[in-house]
Amino acid sequence: MSLKKIAQTLGISVTTASRALNDHDDVAKDTKQKVFKAAKAMGYRPNASARSLKMGKSYVIGLVYPFHVDVLNDICFTQMIDSLNKELNQLGFDLLLIPDENKDEIPVFHRLLSSQRVDALLIAHTFMDDARLRYLVKHQFPFIALGRSNLSAEFAWFDFDNQQGIRMAIDYLVQQGHQKIAYIGGNQPLTFIHLRRTGYVLGMQSAQLAFNDEDCQMTEMNRRGGYQACQVLLTRHASQIPTAIITDCNMIADGVAMALEQYMQRNPKRTKPVLITYDGLPLDTLSNYPYSTITQSTRNLVGKQIANMLVQLLAGEEIKNLQVLWQPVLKIHSPNH
Repeated sequence: MSLKKIAQTLGISVTTASRALNDHDDVAKDTKQKVFKAAKAMGYRPNASARSLKMGKSYVIGLVYPFHVDVLNDICFTQMIDSLNKELNQLGFDLLLIPDENKDEIPVFHRLLSSQRVDALLIAHTFMDDARLRYLVKHQFPFIALGRSNLSAEFAWFDFDNQQGIRMAIDYLVQQGHQKIAYIGGNQPLTFIHLRRTGYVLGMQSAQLAFNDEDCQMTEMNRRGGYQACQVLLTRHASQIPTAIITDCNMIADGVAMALEQYMQRNPKRTKPVLITYDGLPLDTLSNYPYSTITQSTRNLVGKQIANMLVQLLAGEEIKNLQVLWQPVLKIHSPNH
């Protein structure tokens, strides 16, 4: 597919199409967006090396993510990266993965910005108080946060309504007659963990259901953490065992499902506690325990959304138009999945 074909389709000159793709300031913002979209739809792939030399741009997007085994084991996150990489490749960009290994990330950001190795950054797994985002805002470097944060300045972000997802689960359980609802979530200071835990507290308060700190277990975001936290809930006096458990990630949920299976094997006459989890169970789960899911759309759709937001960001779109909140969906499954 040639640049000439794109220009003819849009009714503009080849020069305008070329200058739009190369992000020249003399091309209107809406024209740039139309050209980018047409190029993607037609499968146009410009010569990245020539563009980089000519424009002084790298055509590389950096994805900063926590270098932690719990994150790398999250199949939802890795599927999102795969989808995002494919979308960016179609737009003529490469994706650079940048492990966030240090507690003090600012030197890493300083090197990235001064070396001009990337045109924009994606910041995954944001914190409620995130020094990385403040640094990027201060230096006016283009970025999109994959999650929100308590910044006084405006910034571009994409997120799901994590709080609402948990509240939907509680509302459903209350309608089913549950009163003893427990929650097991991650113990890291990440925004989505905070919002999901807040959703549990607000949901229980709204339903006027009693709960205490032991009902809200915070643990490592892996199978062992979920298993051990669930054991705490199941070793109470029989009248205090929860009739339903909500978890905030699939790895925790897998450990919880294992603990619940073992509990039911020892107590076959008891009613099975209901399990509701974000993102279902991992693909490699060995559990047959029934569960329902708080679903956050497909990873392919998420990758496309973020790629399109990056194109708009680099084309000069206003930040207030690059703050996107998607709603999760509660999917109730039958006892046999």
